[in-house]
Amino acid sequence: YGSIIDAAISQNFTYALEKIHELYGVYIPENVKYVYDRFNELLSKEVSKLDQTSIFLNETKLKLSQGLLENATRTLKNAETSLAEADIIHRELEDSSKEFSSVLGISLPQLSRKLEELRDLIQEYRDEIYSLSLQIKQLKKKEIIGTKLTLWASSSEAWIGSRIMIYGTLRDEDDNPMMGRTVTICLDGRRIKEFVTHEDGSFYGSIDIPYLYEPNVKLSAEYIPRGDDLGKFKASRSKIIMLSLIYDTPTINVYVDKMNATPLETLKVTGQILTSSGILPDSLHVDAFGETRVVRISGDGFFNLTINIPGRASTGIHEIIFYTEAHDILAPARNVTKINVYRIPVHLSIKAPTIALTGTQMLIEGKLSTAGNFTSNALDGELVLEFLGDRHILKVENGTFSANLSIPLMTSSGFTDLVIKFDPVNPVYSHSITRLKLLTINPIIILIPLFGVIYLSKTAVKAISLKRRPRPEITAKKAEAVKEIERRIGGLAEIAKIYLEAVKVVEKMIGVARKPSETIREFLNRVIDILGEKAAIFEEISYIAETAIYGGVKPDMKLVRNLLDKMRRWIHEA
Repeated sequence: YGSIIDAAISQNFTYALEKIHELYGVYIPENVKYVYDRFNELLSKEVSKLDQTSIFLNETKLKLSQGLLENATRTLKNAETSLAEADIIHRELEDSSKEFSSVLGISLPQLSRKLEELRDLIQEYRDEIYSLSLQIKQLKKKEIIGTKLTLWASSSEAWIGSRIMIYGTLRDEDDNPMMGRTVTICLDGRRIKEFVTHEDGSFYGSIDIPYLYEPNVKLSAEYIPRGDDLGKFKASRSKIIMLSLIYDTPTINVYVDKMNATPLETLKVTGQILTSSGILPDSLHVDAFGETRVVRISGDGFFNLTINIPGRASTGIHEIIFYTEAHDILAPARNVTKINVYRIPVHLSIKAPTIALTGTQMLIEGKLSTAGNFTSNALDGELVLEFLGDRHILKVENGTFSANLSIPLMTSSGFTDLVIKFDPVNPVYSHSITRLKLLTINPIIILIPLFGVIYLSKTAVKAISLKRRPRPEITAKKAEAVKEIERRIGGLAEIAKIYLEAVKVVEKMIGVARKPSETIREFLNRVIDILGEKAAIFEEISYIAETAIYGGVKPDMKLVRNLLDKMRRWIHEA
């Protein structure tokens, strides 16, 4: 804060305001943030008002020097208003400083001394306003004599870098010549030369036309009273003369051999620079893909170069800028050519199972190809397989790959994503990504209740048989039960797949996700009320799946498929 106030006192208001703005990026706890922000806001407002006051005071002094008393009076009034606002803000700032120093642990005496220096600056401006006000009153009591200034030029157009003759006169309002006064010649507001008037009030001579590459400029003369003329004569300005400037703008003609290219390709560029005067620039600058080159030009203006497209170049439109710099009568010139950079798309052909059992491995095979079998460069690179939270990285050579993925035994049944990403070594090719849906079935979760049903059924039959008549154990029935289990496991895969698809429809419809630990009945009970009228269809699918998986009842697959189609239409209708 000391450096901010020191900058304001030295009237470096821009720096002070920049430093205050930086304070807003400092982290402050919420319980003291209001006090911190309020103090900074008041300090910023006061510095801004002092800056305005300084600007108005400088304008007032300029108007006074030009004898424009009414204009000086208005700007001084603006300075007085701005300073009054700064004074009010300063009082608020002093009141805020007490709480500010308390909550932020800043020394109040030190802060108060710095704020007192701002108060001194306000008083300094107040004294200056009073002094300028007295000057204006004294000058208004005097009779200030008006002046008249005329200007002519030998030509209305000129080559840049050349000279033209000018002539003019300075007289007072009674048409009396004013000798020995300084008249300043301005070109587009810039002072380029001064003349002293002769005995008859005239001035004349040559002026140099600067190297301005503008079609038209404003030429004028101005008289500002100095020394004894202050307070006696008014400032004056001549009428504006529009001066046309002549210069030569080169034409840059460019030809590029291709407008669509891939990274690492080479562009062949040829062209020619033409000028009306026959004078040629020494060199041509070329900005392409983040680099600038300087190309030499032959005596007849021709040039050629090659541009290598970097491998890091992004796909899309890139601008190649050709330009020459200003030199003497040659204006700067520019030409822009647009090049489309593209990468060859890579297609991933994947061979993978759609259903897999947990506790097993599955083989993933694939091949990379491009449209039209573009194979001038090998499709080598790195392949990333993302499956069940794991990342598997493979090296691809000659566009083929294979991998064995293990499915953990305790993986829950359901659909999961298999994501395959290809990152090519050669930047000519594009990155590629493919997503596959895979149904995983956990046989343990399915077999445990099924074995339980078979075991209970077998025990009951055995108990009844013992009551009737004892008979020896028949091993053939055990063999038949095992075969029945194997047949049911094969059939259960399809009903499990349909049920899980129905679950995904429900999840999309109502936004309730099935927990991996939930049974069929538990999930149904949780969503049945939310589904409302649509609950009956999902309830029927759940019942058929439950009796098939847990009870061993053969499902009506035609009915189940029809019910699933009806559920899919819910999504379409939504």
